[in-house]
Amino acid sequence: MSDKNVDMNAPHEMVLCKICLTEIPATVAKTFDGHAYVHYFCGLDCLGIWQEQLEKAGEGESHTDPL
Repeated sequence: MSDKNVDMNAPHEMVLCKICLTEIPATVAKTFDGHAYVHYFCGLDCLGIWQEQLEKAGEGESHTDPL
């Protein structure tokens, strides 16, 4: 099934994977939406690496509730 309104020859928006910096079309990128940003990943492997790095970075930090 194809959409007649979609130009298959139109250039796609390209984004960089947050981990390996591979350039990929935004339409196939895995994303993680933050409060004011979006991170793009070429696949689940790079997403997993990013999540592990985030967890390791937070191990030494103490998180206190401001209330």
